[in-house]
Amino acid sequence: MFGQYQVRIAHLGYQEYMKDIEVPALLNLGSVQLAPTENNLVEVTVRGKRQSIEQRKEALWFNVAQSPLRTGYDGMAQLQLLNKK
Repeated sequence: MFGQYQVRIAHLGYQEYMKDIEVPALLNLGSVQLAPTENNLVEVTVRGKRQSIEQRKEALWFNVAQSPLRTGYDGMAQLQLLNKK
C-alpha cells in the first residue's frame, strides 16, 4: 500500500538498519548491506542432557544422573523400578 513507513532490518551480530520512507508508487529497496557489530559476551553457558539409557558398543548404559530416581535408590533399584513402568 502507498503511504509512509519505517523500514527496519535487523540480524544478530549486525547493526540495525532503519529508514523512514514514503511509498508513492511501486518501490524496490534494492540491496541493503548491514554492518557487523562486535558483541563481547561476558558469559556463555552450554547445557546438555544425556539420554537415560544409551547403547554404547556392546553394553547398555543407564545414566543415573538423568533419572528422577537418582536420590534414595542404588543403580539396581533404579533399574528394577524402571522395568516395572
